[in-house]
Amino acid sequence: MSSNEEISAEMQRLNLLAEMSGSADLGLDVEGWEEIIQCQDGIKREIDEVDKDLQILHVA
Repeated sequence: MSSNEEISAEMQRLNLLAEMSGSADLGLDVEGWEEIIQCQDGIKREIDEVDKDLQILHVA
């Protein structure tokens, strides 16, 4: 899936969540969505690093 498709899917998901929570369209531009996605990717990488560290400690 291309990054544009991923951004579009994420925008739809977040807009649905906003509707469900009673708030209006979040109204973020593409750059805002890209920033959110980059933050999510960074968090996933950090979690992966912690998982690796825990596995190393568990083996030791």
